[in-house]
Amino acid sequence: MRKHAETPEATLLIECAAEARRLAPDHCARDLHTSETCAWYHGFWPYLRALGIVTTPETHRAFYAETFGGLAREPGFRRILISGSADFNMLEQVYAAFDAVGATPEIVFVDRCPTSTALADWYAARTGRRIETHAGDILAFDAAPFDLICTHS
Repeated sequence: MRKHAETPEATLLIECAAEARRLAPDHCARDLHTSETCAWYHGFWPYLRALGIVTTPETHRAFYAETFGGLAREPGFRRILISGSADFNMLEQVYAAFDAVGATPEIVFVDRCPTSTALADWYAARTGRRIETHAGDILAFDAAPFDLICTHS
């Protein structure tokens, strides 16, 4: 396991894994053509993260800290769009970078799967953050301009 079990981050991730497994069967959308869902993926992804056997935004933490942190220091870089993320890890990287420089981002999280948006909402609630989430196709999403757009998965 990449994160030590006694750290708050590891505890949060293990709790997320249980939440993802609970949510995925009922929240993951059914593909119109195949009738399959992404529940197998979203219900299992946090466990893969906890085991440290997948590449996640955390893998590139130093890059995100430097890049997002540099932008967070600039006036006007506050509106962030996260488009597509298997769970809350990209959200976590954005917050870490902005927190490090004392800036507060305005984050909109969009994913076509309601499980991903529910996990983002869950993370925000657990960490005392406020975000806006939308489940749906990013190509159909209509919102005000953003200063930074990022994605993972």
